[in-house]
Amino acid sequence: MKKIIVLQLVLISLKGFSQPVITSDYNPIYGDIYVYKIVDDTSTANPGQAGAGVTWNLATMHGQLTTRQYNWMQTALTNDAAIFSANSNIAAQMVQNGFSTRYEYFNNGSSFTGDMVKVGTHIDASIANFGSGYLSLDYPLSYGQSCTDSMMGSTGVAFVNGRSTTTYDGYGTLQLEAQSGGNFSNVGRLKVVEDYIVNYGPIETHHVETYVWYDHQTANMTKQPIAIIMTHDWIDLDRKSTRLNSSHLVISYAVFCLKKK
Repeated sequence: MKKIIVLQLVLISLKGFSQPVITSDYNPIYGDIYVYKIVDDTSTANPGQAGAGVTWNLATMHGQLTTRQYNWMQTALTNDAAIFSANSNIAAQMVQNGFSTRYEYFNNGSSFTGDMVKVGTHIDASIANFGSGYLSLDYPLSYGQSCTDSMMGSTGVAFVNGRSTTTYDGYGTLQLEAQSGGNFSNVGRLKVVEDYIVNYGPIETHHVETYVWYDHQTANMTKQPIAIIMTHDWIDLDRKSTRLNSSHLVISYAVFCLKKK
């Protein structure tokens, strides 16, 4: 009898660290709306280790400068449809401080049999169009698996070539500050590594690491990440080395979806 009780306790203790599987069910769909909270104190944004049953403590990432709203729509409904329609069927419009400053374009489904690949961006007057993606998800994606895609495209003034690899590198518990949702006990983490060159004639070299945590327990948050950390290192045209740590985001617990079809 004692052995049975001990076994029950072990099973209960491991339940929070069950391995979630990322599938196409977690992709955004037309009409989804998400609100992102921008983190103020970026110096504390440390992605932590990879592995099974990990506890990531990001509770020190707090404060709010502003919010960003992402509206998901069909590529055909955007002003860039003629540019991206060949490679994209869903777009994310980013609105900050009342202004739309960015569109991100993805191919989700049909031609990639349920996979999701990011194929371009439009930021103000700058457009980057990629025949291949720089975020690649091959479903289903389980812990320890990875998928790689080439990065080939043009910004209009430069050519971009490189490689993007997405790895499901960990699962476990994510700890956030209380106002961002507190603790999430069934979380999977993706690590996206981009290595590419931007060729203007002279060449810039770039290395980007992005860590994305997905919640697989709270039903109304299964389509978007709850935390993102990005570090961008590059050597510019003057051979100067730079690191950008300013793109750390925490998504508010009040993430919501509207007008699903």
